[in-house]
Order: sequence, then structure tokens, then C-alpha cells
Amino acid sequence: MPDTVEDLEAAIQDNESEANSMLFLNQNVLQEYLNRQYKVSNYASLIHHG
Repeated sequence: MPDTVEDLEAAIQDNESEANSMLFLNQNVLQEYLNRQYKVSNYASLIHHG
């Protein structure tokens, strides 16, 4: 446990920064998944109709 208010505020800021980084990475992973899913769907359509 932090000893001072300043230490506590710094710990809170560190945790908020870490949480924001995780959220950003998760959003990138989701976008990459959706992009790949779209490409696979297009390739499947080309194979089916080609």
C-alpha cells in the first residue's frame, strides 16, 4: 500500500495507463479479427462462385 497521497495518486495513474493500454490492444485485436473474417468470407465467395 502506498505511504502518501502522492504515491497513491501515482499508483492510480499507473493502473489507469495500464488499463487503457490493454483496452487499446484489445480493440486492435478485434479489428484485425474482423478484417480477416471479411477477407475469408470474400475468398470463400470467390471459390464458391468461381
